[in-house]
Amino acid sequence: MPTKKFALFFLLAFLSIMNGGFLGSLDFYGFVNGQHAINLLILVGLLISIYLSTIVIFILDFSDKHDLVKTYATTSFFFGLTFFFINKDLLAAGISMAIYFIFLYYIYATTAKRETLFIKFMPQELFSPVLRCSFFYIILLLVLLSFFQTRFKLAQHDLISPQLVILLSKPTVAILNKQLGGQLQQQLSSQFGPSIDSQKRVQIIHTVLKESVKTMPKEQAEQYFGLKPSEIPIDKTIVYDNGDIDLSPVVTTMSPAIAHHLNNQLQSYSYLVPFIVPLVVFLFLQPFMWPLQFIEVLLTGVIFKLLFSSRFLSIRKETTEVERVSI
Repeated sequence: MPTKKFALFFLLAFLSIMNGGFLGSLDFYGFVNGQHAINLLILVGLLISIYLSTIVIFILDFSDKHDLVKTYATTSFFFGLTFFFINKDLLAAGISMAIYFIFLYYIYATTAKRETLFIKFMPQELFSPVLRCSFFYIILLLVLLSFFQTRFKLAQHDLISPQLVILLSKPTVAILNKQLGGQLQQQLSSQFGPSIDSQKRVQIIHTVLKESVKTMPKEQAEQYFGLKPSEIPIDKTIVYDNGDIDLSPVVTTMSPAIAHHLNNQLQSYSYLVPFIVPLVVFLFLQPFMWPLQFIEVLLTGVIFKLLFSSRFLSIRKETTEVERVSI
C-alpha cells in the first residue's frame, strides 16, 4: 500500500473513531436539560469530523481503488465499536455501523461515477452533489440516535424532565401572567389604594389566587398537573409593586410532579412516541443543513487548492478515445 494511501487509511480510521465517539456521546435531551453547551460542542465536533471523513474518501477515490471497500468496512467497524463502548446499546451500534458503512460506500461509489463525467477537475462541481446527498445519511444517524434515546428514556419513565416542563411552559406562563395580572388589577382596583404597602398587596393577591385554585375541579387539576388543587403552590407567585404577577416559581416548584405525571401518561403511547420524536428531530435539523452544505462546498474548494499547492495531489492529462456520431 503506498505511503499516502496508508496515511489516509489511518486518518479515516481515526476520524471514524471520533465519529463513533461523538455520536455515542451526543444526548438530544441534554439540549433541554441544562447540558446544551456540551452537547452543542459534541454536535459541531461530529459534523466537522464527518466532513473531514468525506474529504478523505474523496482523496482516496483518486488512488488505486484496490481494497477500498475493505478499508471502508474496517473503519465502519471502528466507528461501531467506539459507539458501542460509549452508548452501551448493541442494537443501536449495529444499525449505526451499517448506516455509516453505506454512507462511506455511497460517497466512494458516487464520486467514482462522477469522475468519468468530467474532462477537467473542478472540486465544487464534482463533489457538491455528493456532499448534498451525504447529508441525508448524517441526518439519518442523528434520527436513529434520537429514536433509541427516546425508547430508553421512555422505558426509564424519564422522557419528560422537570427542565423540559419549565421550558415548554414558558410561553403559557407568559400569557397567564399578562391575563391574570390584568384581571387581578381590574378586580382588586378598589382595594389597591395609594397608601397600600407592597406586603399587603402581595397578601391580597395570594389570597385571591388561592381561592381561585380551590375552585378548580379536582379531576381537572390531577389530569393536567398530577396534583390536587390544595397541593398547587400558588403562594410561590411573585407579585411586583405595579401589581403584575409571575407564575414561573409556581411551575418550577410543580415541575417534578408534572414531569412524573406526564411520564406515566406517556406509557399508554409507548409504541408511538419513539417514532414521533425522531420525526421532530428530522424536521428540526433540515433547515440547518442547507447553510452547512453551502459552507462545506466552499471549504472543499479551498482544501483541494491547498492539497494541490502542497503537491499532495497532482493532475496529469490523458488522451481518451471518444466515439462521435455524425450524419
